[in-house]
Amino acid sequence: IIMSNPDYLYFDFPYEVNPMERGYYWAARFNSVHKVFTFAPENLAQNAETSVDRDGNEMSVTTPSVDKPRIRGMQGQTWSETIRTDEQYYEMAFPRVLAVAERAWHRADWELEWSPGMVFNGTTSHVRKDFLANDYNGFVSALGCREAFKLEKLGITYRVPPPGASIDSSGVLTANSEMPCTVTMYSIDEGNTWSKYSGPVGVGAGKVVSVQSVSSNGVLESRVETVDTQYSQQGESENGMSFNYASKLASHLHVVIETGKNFDHNADCSMADWGLCYTQSLVLDYTGEEDYSENHFKIYFSAIHRVLQVNHPDFEHEHVVGDLTNIKPTSSFQGFQSKTKIIIPLVREYWSVQETDNMPRWYVVDDRDQSTAVISNTNTEEMHNFVVPYTSTLKTAADANVPMTTANRFSL
Repeated sequence: IIMSNPDYLYFDFPYEVNPMERGYYWAARFNSVHKVFTFAPENLAQNAETSVDRDGNEMSVTTPSVDKPRIRGMQGQTWSETIRTDEQYYEMAFPRVLAVAERAWHRADWELEWSPGMVFNGTTSHVRKDFLANDYNGFVSALGCREAFKLEKLGITYRVPPPGASIDSSGVLTANSEMPCTVTMYSIDEGNTWSKYSGPVGVGAGKVVSVQSVSSNGVLESRVETVDTQYSQQGESENGMSFNYASKLASHLHVVIETGKNFDHNADCSMADWGLCYTQSLVLDYTGEEDYSENHFKIYFSAIHRVLQVNHPDFEHEHVVGDLTNIKPTSSFQGFQSKTKIIIPLVREYWSVQETDNMPRWYVVDDRDQSTAVISNTNTEEMHNFVVPYTSTLKTAADANVPMTTANRFSL
């Protein structure tokens, strides 16, 4: 069997429930990247717990008392009835096809075994939603902060999702994006001039604001959406929360990484491959005018070298998936005090002699609304914006490689 069911794998359906989206809707009202990613191809009944039917209602499905189907593969279909250009095709296929690839090539730990008689619906809790959320955060991070750059270089005009946004009663605009590392722009003059959004910003009470997402290279754009105070307050009343908690921290946070020693240190390297590890300091520089006391956040980053230890009582780390790691507060965390720095000693595996061992685009995820926000000084390919320049190139005490300097290079 090759899975190709329309309610998850047809890409001629809209990305979201919005009349401005392209596509048909006869089998599913929408097939978002998240919905495709959460599809469990080898246990179809499970999907009743993580999604809704075509009309947005809960489903209830019982795993039939038959042998588990033998699924050989899965594929996404992009029918072209409403597609007229190459750009429209790419937008409908990408990035959803990457979510299909993830599900086809990797069985996640939240995908359950076939179990005849098991009932799944919107109120059951068989699926580990925390595992699913972590897995998706890792995927969408890689998608927005890494794979999107590859698509851009290939000339693929993938879909840039429009941002979410809210204006509170005092006229403060907050915005977010489902795809990390996407640039959000806003305009307070009906699109005549645009400003880059980097955190909550005052736009004035009663304003109607235009918002738009732009790809990292500035070429691809989402459609323009508008937000006003009245609409935002209705949304806040229904949901009981702000649209983006993550940006409230990320907009006041700077990350600084300073690498210590590859050897001649007192760190415990027993958990490392080959018994090799190095020291590093992570500085969280909080620049806010007011203290930040919440503890619902995690700071995600990609790490070429595994984090072995976080030697600070207020923080701990968690390996999520692949090269993705997060640091999160412990129960002893008392918050960030205004305009102060927290220095977190780290121990990492192997050694580090290249500044590019450190990867950009760190971002905050807030558990209250699963919002994401990139820490601005890491959203760059200029490593020295957040990495202290290295002063040593020695991996070990016996390293005899000659550091290349202008003088040494000139003499070659």
